[in-house]
Amino acid sequence: MNIATQTRFASRSLQTITTAFLLGLTACGGGGGGGGGTTSDVNQGSYDKDAFSYQDPYAPEFQPLQTAVFRATRQEELAVFAGGDGKTPWGLAFDDTANASRPLSLFSTSVLPAGFAARASAAGAADDVRGDEVVVIGQTGTDLEAITLTSDTSGQWSNRNRFSIPGTNLGYRDIDVKLIDVDGDTIDEIVLSATFLSAYGGFVRIYDDEAAGNKLLRNIDIAGSWKLDVVPFDADGDGTSELLLFNRQSASAQVAVLEGASKDFAIRYDWVDVDRYGEAAVAGNFDDDGDLEFAVVTYGYISGNYRSYVKFYDFVDGKPVEFESVEVLVGARSIYDAVAVDTNRDGVDEVAAAIRYWSGSRYYSTFGHVSPKADAGPRANNVFVRHILSTPVHVRLATFDGDADGREEVAMQCVYTSSSGSYYTHSCIMAPFVQNDGKFTFEYRYLNADAIEKNTNWATLAVGDFDRENLVLRSTGKKWLDLPDPMPIVVMAAPPTKEGVSQNFDNSQTAYGTEQSQERSHGVTTGWTASFSVGFEAEDIFGVFGASAKQTIATSMKKTLTNSRKVTWTKTFSGSYDNDTIIFQGTLYQCYEYEIVSAEDANLVGSKITLNDPVATKIYKWTVDFYNQNVATKARIDDTVLSHTVGDPKSYIRKADAATKLTQAFGWVDEGLEVGAVRGGTNSTSVSVTTANSSEKSRSFSIDWEAEVKIGGATIGGSFGLESESVYGVTLETGTTYEGTVGDIENTSQWSDWRYSFGLLVYRHGADGDGATMRGQRPYQVITYWVDDLGPSYR
Repeated sequence: MNIATQTRFASRSLQTITTAFLLGLTACGGGGGGGGGTTSDVNQGSYDKDAFSYQDPYAPEFQPLQTAVFRATRQEELAVFAGGDGKTPWGLAFDDTANASRPLSLFSTSVLPAGFAARASAAGAADDVRGDEVVVIGQTGTDLEAITLTSDTSGQWSNRNRFSIPGTNLGYRDIDVKLIDVDGDTIDEIVLSATFLSAYGGFVRIYDDEAAGNKLLRNIDIAGSWKLDVVPFDADGDGTSELLLFNRQSASAQVAVLEGASKDFAIRYDWVDVDRYGEAAVAGNFDDDGDLEFAVVTYGYISGNYRSYVKFYDFVDGKPVEFESVEVLVGARSIYDAVAVDTNRDGVDEVAAAIRYWSGSRYYSTFGHVSPKADAGPRANNVFVRHILSTPVHVRLATFDGDADGREEVAMQCVYTSSSGSYYTHSCIMAPFVQNDGKFTFEYRYLNADAIEKNTNWATLAVGDFDRENLVLRSTGKKWLDLPDPMPIVVMAAPPTKEGVSQNFDNSQTAYGTEQSQERSHGVTTGWTASFSVGFEAEDIFGVFGASAKQTIATSMKKTLTNSRKVTWTKTFSGSYDNDTIIFQGTLYQCYEYEIVSAEDANLVGSKITLNDPVATKIYKWTVDFYNQNVATKARIDDTVLSHTVGDPKSYIRKADAATKLTQAFGWVDEGLEVGAVRGGTNSTSVSVTTANSSEKSRSFSIDWEAEVKIGGATIGGSFGLESESVYGVTLETGTTYEGTVGDIENTSQWSDWRYSFGLLVYRHGADGDGATMRGQRPYQVITYWVDDLGPSYR
């Protein structure tokens, strides 16, 4: 039981009510206030959307996720492919790391044609059906072929599409493929890059999606190139990818940025030099500004040795400007591959690279990881290096999240030779690992691939949602303003007065406020929420929207919306003698509608969800009766909270029962005092909140799950917080004082018949004795009274 007593015995001349507190109570705070004895300042302001005078600053087509189709969870699988000239092609899919990365499906000539030498692969949305597909680029003789593979939820793979790509008698040094939505239709196009083996030069070719017949959209021949990278790069933040092209030549390296398909792949930023030793390029958020930058991984003979670096660049006026450089490894002889990765879920990307390293008398394939200065860490080492195996031939990397924890892993496939000259493959995962000291490092995990044939020339891998279990949202393009049910802050009972006697009613009131030096008493914090449609239980929703999904959505919204949380503070409020009063907040939300197009529970596919941005707030003070008449039934203040009858002291709870109440809910009760019998006199008692009689937990409460909230005129299943755990929260500041003032019974004869003692009972409705919100309850602070009748007329 939490009982704190601070009773101020007000003489008949109000001497114990300090002037500062009286001034505070009569000054309207947070949208309400005023003295007792009047109802002129209550029931003001209409509770409707127009009362907020909100003007949407965003374009009609705006939606807060960065892409129209948004992947909210990632629990991805890995597929590796191989097959050299004259070898049997094969592929092997591994389950996500949450399921121990078990080998799932071995497939060879059933889906990959004989003689097909896999050179590159990538996963993405080849259609508008949930789940990812894989495009494998293979070589047969001098020709190339693109094969699209798909799997069902049971792990069975099939070859669903293939088309030929004209080859060359020059051979291919390097081939890469990415699936990128370059036209904004939410289906990925195939972006192929290749360099020639027997001459310097290469090309970039962009093929339309399968539904459009995989027609060639653009061919770009690049002379003098020995290595090419094409990286999706949203240069203007509109959610549609432009393309960053990286070109390594014999003695230089350049980058350029191309527009998307809507602008016919025109040059946005023309070719310009970056570090001359550049070998690979990646794009990511490397400086925590929410915009994309790019990094170039280099190696060269510098300062008397071979060294590799990661150089970080940003575009300024269309030109790349280096803003950070980190040395990775001394002894590097080339760069196989590089990826951007966020291993600690801080929103700032790092760079991982597969490096060819020379030591002693042999080469090694080496994993290197570099964290930029903006990375939150904490890191055991800002540069992490691990040698994987010796005698490498080819290495590929891919970034994925295999356990839906928001921390990305790096998949690595290596091709190497044995002492006999035979080719072997080695697949592994470099997973983020938190040491006992709380610092991040990496854990090496070997993937058991003994079932596959150990003969290949090139490493090829792809990561994606092959079993269709990830949560994917698609914007419907609809948005609207909504004003859900009010958020109650404080319910103030009318002070116990006796109807029908001569009593100083006009100076009777219930109030709360702060000392004049304090700026606030109660604060309401609102943030981004998500709301589900009717028919789904809370357990269904929380099963779909885990921590990873909520964080992924909130991270994206941070990049498009200016404010994520709003805090509204109140300072002082007072009620009248003849009405119970409620202080509540209205929060106006801009709602954006999305359709679930993929989820582990297939029953959720096709259902709607809204993401809700709090755009305006307003504090109201209404009588409880007026409030209950104007809100939905489930939002009303029920009779168990205010069971008394105004004007009847005996109808209030007894003092002994008030103490019992605090064994069930957190709060305070004071010792109280007896009503006086002096004309014009009053009696005041108060409870002040201090660090001694409260804890941080007891001074705050929140709504984690709100069922059946009205959105857009319809009733939906429920709402929950995205960035925080709560839909909204209320914080009570120390220094807040709750005060009850009851006027004297001015006729001494009536006083003798109807006298009574009274005191304050302040508690939190909808919370247990530890202050935790109870499921299905909307908590708020209650200021009410206990009364013990003393006069004989009560008998």
